[in-house]
Amino acid sequence: LGGIGGFCVSDMDGFDILRVASRPYMFTASLPPAVVAAVTEALNQLRHRPALRQQLMDNARRFHAGLGDLGFHVGPEASPVVSAIMPDPKTAFAFWTRLLEAGLYTNVSLPPATPKGLALLRSSVSAAHSRSQIDHALSLFATTGRELGLIPAEPAIPAWVKHPTANLAHEPQDALAIGFRNQLLARLAAPSKVMAKYYSAFRRQSPRHARIVGDK
Repeated sequence: LGGIGGFCVSDMDGFDILRVASRPYMFTASLPPAVVAAVTEALNQLRHRPALRQQLMDNARRFHAGLGDLGFHVGPEASPVVSAIMPDPKTAFAFWTRLLEAGLYTNVSLPPATPKGLALLRSSVSAAHSRSQIDHALSLFATTGRELGLIPAEPAIPAWVKHPTANLAHEPQDALAIGFRNQLLARLAAPSKVMAKYYSAFRRQSPRHARIVGDK
């Protein structure tokens, strides 16, 4: 649990030399009382509200998977700190600026803190974030990524999927087509790769209805 400062421990011989050789140690001050109180309360929350940890990891997995499905390069495992890899520092700074202007703050990491000239956009997810907030952040990443050419544009979506209450005569009527339609509608807000998978499956299973809605 992060706070202020830190400490060194070791069983190495001569480790006590740090007491006189470490200049920061000589000028270390006590922790502020407010920090001690905040950390103590945070530990109490973790002890008595284990659901917070589950909520944190649920949010982390949702955001991590969402970025990956959109086409961004992310790490192999979800964590509360999710990094999107940018191709170069210039692109990373442009991406960071646009997100900030849209109301989403991320941390940008640039060389030499990053390897091989790459750059990172690091986002911190908390248990306090709602699903709608996570999805809103993903939508901003999607919009900015497409504007900068980092991820592909959204696939074409049939008109009856975009506007399900319009032109009802053209909606599919058999059970198979209706099932795929419902899956598509449930995925309207999902990342583009997921949409492409469901739409492709619909076309394979029900080409007649794909023609009805005007898909060529």
